[in-house]
Amino acid sequence: PPIPGSLGTKGGCFNVIRTHLFKFIHRYLEENPDIRSSLGDNGVQTIKEARDMIFEIRKRYNHLSDDELALRTSSKDQSSWYRRHRKPGRDTRAVQSSSKPVSITRQLTVEERKEEAKQRIQKLREARLNKSEVDVAA
Repeated sequence: PPIPGSLGTKGGCFNVIRTHLFKFIHRYLEENPDIRSSLGDNGVQTIKEARDMIFEIRKRYNHLSDDELALRTSSKDQSSWYRRHRKPGRDTRAVQSSSKPVSITRQLTVEERKEEAKQRIQKLREARLNKSEVDVAA
């Protein structure tokens, strides 16, 4: 239900904002369970309270040096909400080598990704064409 005054004059549900906050600041919530609990247990219910929570996170990290920040889990690429399930040091794609796929540890170039996409599209077109030929023959 809408929370009066939380989303302006028209109202709205703060849960939309809450879910975005969880995704945007996921890496910091992992290191600050008290703030995560507050956000998850409806301790934060307005935009002003959300801003105050963000300022509190900022205050906790402002005094750290670059070296100290680099040691924190929140500084690692894997701590991102969107990358949290990826295996470190591996690309999610594989390069085809003659007969078997070979996992790689380097990022594919844009041109390599385009070529992969073209090959997948071509295979899909061929499969669709073969299916339509079978349907016509039957």
